[in-house]
Amino acid sequence: MMYVRNIQFLKKVFFSLFMIIVVLFLAINTVSYCQKNNIRFVKIEEEYIVDDFSYFSEGKIITKYNGKYGYIDSNGKKVTDFVYDKVIPYINGIANVCKNGKWGYVDEKGNELISCRFDSLGIKFGDGFLQKKGNKWYFAQPKERKVSIFKVNYDLIRGMSEGFSAVRKGSKWGYINSKGELVIPLKFDDAGDFLEGIAPVKINGQWTYITTKGSLVNRELFFRGVSSFYMGRGIINKDGKYGVVDKNGKIIIKPIYSWLGFPINKLFPASVGNKSGVLDMNGNTVVDFEYDSIGYFFDNLALAQKGSKFGYVDSQGKEIIPFEYDYATDFNNGLAIVQKGDYSMVIDRKNNTKVEVKKPYFFLNISEGIAVVENNRKLKGFYIFRELNNKKIDNNNIKLYYQNLKFYN
Repeated sequence: MMYVRNIQFLKKVFFSLFMIIVVLFLAINTVSYCQKNNIRFVKIEEEYIVDDFSYFSEGKIITKYNGKYGYIDSNGKKVTDFVYDKVIPYINGIANVCKNGKWGYVDEKGNELISCRFDSLGIKFGDGFLQKKGNKWYFAQPKERKVSIFKVNYDLIRGMSEGFSAVRKGSKWGYINSKGELVIPLKFDDAGDFLEGIAPVKINGQWTYITTKGSLVNRELFFRGVSSFYMGRGIINKDGKYGVVDKNGKIIIKPIYSWLGFPINKLFPASVGNKSGVLDMNGNTVVDFEYDSIGYFFDNLALAQKGSKFGYVDSQGKEIIPFEYDYATDFNNGLAIVQKGDYSMVIDRKNNTKVEVKKPYFFLNISEGIAVVENNRKLKGFYIFRELNNKKIDNNNIKLYYQNLKFYN
């Protein structure tokens, strides 16, 4: 009997040792897999809600909890209390937040810099922001925790760009400098932002361009609509067709296109009728007009559509990633989100799947190397791609600049 007990005891010991070895083996292989793929998953337990503004900016993401907005970090830790009606993504360590209908500022740790007291969202102006309270304008400097009265009397002020802010008084627009001095008279029907030393303005119902001295770039060129200048080019709308002018007002690309995008990476996505392709800076076709839609070139690849499927092409028009996806996004730092059937995936530029989730889970977006997982707008977690850490994020900078580009009509 003693011998049998010993045998049973030894079996239990060997079984326990075997399970320990199996667990260690799996743990080692799991760690090796994570290290090999440079990916970490952060599971979110709280009932946070995400929306279209829920992307990472400076390591923080906007979420909603119990009907109020706040921020959490990439580890899922709360940065601010969830007490706000509206919030804006972090920029340069500060965020504009709205509580009880009033706007203020918090720092990167959620500490209040300027209490919520203003009626309007902050407008970038010099090294601070302009905001309205009642009929008065105020100049806020959140990092210095300073607020002062801005002694100007304008109905509307737009954000500062290249040292100029468009202002409106009554029905006319002009421009002020960082001191609030009127440097271009109130004489335009509308006015846009300066970029590359040129701004769009509206005169007698038509748009044209002016220099920083307020003079017309070309006295003969007026259009239904114009864009901000970018890479030395401005997009024009003449009788519903789009073309391009240079800084001298010379037409570089004739207005024959039904749509033109900005020349991100010196390439214009364009459409003629219901087909899309790509032009170079002088209007030469570099990607044939054979796609149902085509986007901007980020990470040297453009998202394109054929029928109901999406894929990616390079700047020579070569199809790099097959048209096999039901949904897809632009590349961001070498990664993009795609969907095929029941699976939502993050892929690299070689079409390798880095991670995937299955319905009802989806990837909402990817920014700063972090992919957000949601289920019916409920936040479920983040996939963090460590391989992007400490790398220069040129692509994000391009996208931020692109967001400042506008079309005026």
